[in-house]
Amino acid sequence: MATGPAPLNLPGLLSLLDETIEALVRLDSDALLALEQKVSAHSSAPLSLSAETTRSLLRKKRLLGQLLEDTSANLALLSRLHASKEETPWAR
Repeated sequence: MATGPAPLNLPGLLSLLDETIEALVRLDSDALLALEQKVSAHSSAPLSLSAETTRSLLRKKRLLGQLLEDTSANLALLSRLHASKEETPWAR
């Protein structure tokens, strides 16, 4: 009897969010790829959540969203700095 991946439960979801935040803070692309594979292996069964749990998840979601925005801005800045160094090789 073949069984697919287990549905993601609440502790698993919270753990994945925490691991994602930590990997983004460390800019650990290997960990982010591993997390992507872990998430895609789970089914998307709905979770039953209490009001407090929902608030906790929304706080983590906001933190993750802000972190993604900050990371994007930082990567864009690094890209611009790299491009400007390529344009003026004497500045190295």
